[in-house]
Amino acid sequence: MGLGSAAADTVFVSIKKTLDVAPMEARDAWIEYHFQKGGGLPILADHTLELNDDGSKSFERTIYPIFMKEAAEVPRVSDAKDCVNITYKVTEAGPFYSDVIEGSHSGEVSFSSCNESSVTVMYWEVTFSVSKWQPFYQSVTEWTISTAATTIQEATKIPRLFTMKTIIEDSNISQESVQREWLKFIWTKGGGLPLLPPIPIGDILEEDGYARRSLARIPPFITESITDISKKVSGVSEYSVLTYQLNNPGWFTFPFLLHTHLGRVSFTPSMSGVVIKWQVEIRAFNIALLLVETLTEMTVSTLLRNLRVRLESPDDVVVLQPPRGNTNILAEKSSLGSFPKESWVGGVLDVHLSDKRTTLEQTLSLIQPWSWGRTGNGDVDDIVQFQWSNGRIR
Repeated sequence: MGLGSAAADTVFVSIKKTLDVAPMEARDAWIEYHFQKGGGLPILADHTLELNDDGSKSFERTIYPIFMKEAAEVPRVSDAKDCVNITYKVTEAGPFYSDVIEGSHSGEVSFSSCNESSVTVMYWEVTFSVSKWQPFYQSVTEWTISTAATTIQEATKIPRLFTMKTIIEDSNISQESVQREWLKFIWTKGGGLPLLPPIPIGDILEEDGYARRSLARIPPFITESITDISKKVSGVSEYSVLTYQLNNPGWFTFPFLLHTHLGRVSFTPSMSGVVIKWQVEIRAFNIALLLVETLTEMTVSTLLRNLRVRLESPDDVVVLQPPRGNTNILAEKSSLGSFPKESWVGGVLDVHLSDKRTTLEQTLSLIQPWSWGRTGNGDVDDIVQFQWSNGRIR
């Protein structure tokens, strides 16, 4: 259509997506991942919430850097409702979209259950009028709504689950002491990774008396919080469980491009010691799924291997010797220094000292840093067993 035709003044976009959750969960996901967190777009949203007398909710937000303002109305519905909806509108278009005619914007999102109660069809329609440049606004709106709808679909899909297990083989060790070391070494000190130590930003945990509830890790500019520490009973055995979450997943935690991230660690006594089971549940951006899973596997498995070394070989160090044992370059010193065996660097040196591979294999590994240090494929012969699956933490 040409810019001069009557219909050219109207922008209309309609999107349909299938979500792997019930309608109420789908509605809440739209509010959280689109209205509050920006829908996977390179924007920031400053939002407010007001609970009305009739039980409905009113949301407002300002979108930066375009300074557009929107308002959304969420009706009160029962939890058993099989169809829920949201209406919203642009209240101020902002300086960059001054061609949008004031009061013309209308948006509606409905969430209807399919034959299966855990599957929802989301219909999203947006319409507004512009004084000019209709093709431009049509293209921009199609891209933004499509991106946001895809973000909601990704954020509600069945998550990927990384499960690890290892046994601290010491019949004299308690589950409380292992949990305490996890909190001190991994949560508080960074687990021996070659990164800056975490920055404590929360209250001290009552259950520990030392570790903070929340931390900031820089890089990659993420904040994490422990949400629960409790005791569980299985049969006649009591075990402890620790749950934590990533608070700010999204574009700003690159390269961990995630919609959701939840972790749970259990400490269970056994005949030979304490079993640690560590699960990480993630929903990654589709474009970064392989990268995120690889980083998660490398990082978390290394942390658990380092913790095992710390518990089984406390205070051990790896001495750095000169090449080929040439002590002449050391003068009065007996070595070039030492590193804690529990650290990533200590693991790299420890593995290198016992490396029996050919010179060619060792040379090739120099460009594969993910293979340095304590690594393995997670099978039954590995000190840490792990696997990926689709599902939630149980």
